[in-house]
Amino acid sequence: MQSESFSLNRHNELQAIRRVITRTRTNAYQGVSGKELGKVLDDVQDLLTLTMERNERDETEREAEFAALLRDLEKRYIGFEGVASRIGK
Repeated sequence: MQSESFSLNRHNELQAIRRVITRTRTNAYQGVSGKELGKVLDDVQDLLTLTMERNERDETEREAEFAALLRDLEKRYIGFEGVASRIGK
């Protein structure tokens, strides 16, 4: 289930990144290819960059980009369903 509204603050963003990392580790234990794991970690790096850019650029744009990347992760990778829907909860 994908969330349409996001309540983002630094804590929520870090929780979302933690969920992505945890699921990436689980996928690694389940034998997902290193190439796919690398792609997920590229996205984690982008999420961290967006979190670090807080207060350095337009917050509405930055939050929208963060949320869009989470939604994209849900769609592209097996086992990542729900990482975006838990933002703000």
